[in-house]
Amino acid sequence: MQWKRIKVGVLTFCLVLLLAFMFSKSGRFYEVFYLKFLFQFIRVIHDYTFGVLPVPSIYIVVPAFFYYFLGGTFRKGVKSVFNGLLLAVIWIINWFYILWGFNYAQGSGYELFDLEPVKVDSTYIESEFLAQTDIINHTVTTKDIFPFQSNEAEIRPLMKAFISEKGFPTHGRVRIRKIPGGGLLHFRTSGIYIPHAFEGHVDGGLFKLQYPFTIAHEMAHGYSFTDESVCNYIAYKVCTSSDNPWIRYSAELAYWRYLSG
Repeated sequence: MQWKRIKVGVLTFCLVLLLAFMFSKSGRFYEVFYLKFLFQFIRVIHDYTFGVLPVPSIYIVVPAFFYYFLGGTFRKGVKSVFNGLLLAVIWIINWFYILWGFNYAQGSGYELFDLEPVKVDSTYIESEFLAQTDIINHTVTTKDIFPFQSNEAEIRPLMKAFISEKGFPTHGRVRIRKIPGGGLLHFRTSGIYIPHAFEGHVDGGLFKLQYPFTIAHEMAHGYSFTDESVCNYIAYKVCTSSDNPWIRYSAELAYWRYLSG
């Protein structure tokens, strides 16, 4: 029975590789079939089912996934466990591409947003750093730091407005979940988008002023963007367009931290 499931997984993997190749060769095919149809369909299904739950989807997906592939295998011996693990790995890869990974067929950030490359050297970075330091020092803030959920709800419409203006679909409502502090920071990352859960995640131990920019960055991933620099660009543009001074400050602080190295 397991070998039949492995064969199905391998055949699906071959289909995934074929589609990935076709998408890389035809941006139009990727855009019409995956970005604007299949990805949006899955996005809406998730966001209005698992996405409305009060707990992160990852807490449901991971146990269910491993129970499905490994449940009962330990009673059948080492070979059964190995086959179950092999099947799980195959489908982790398959679902990664089906749920999000095909978006790597996107062009560069310069192509996506019609940007001109900038020559970056030490002089440019020093100049930008000094200018950004001045911006940070003069950015108006208030004494109130808005809660995580308010940041997510406030950033989402700004995100959808920005990327839809650029011609990208924005169906669904991408969720960004706060997870227990330290889980991500131990790996020197403040947030992560997990395609299998279809949600972004932010470390609960993160400095609160960094929440808005990190939320926007992971939300950009959720709306199909794969490149880290592109998501940083989107997050900066979205946050600096907000009327909320803390959200604007979070973006300026993030840019300043990148410049400071």
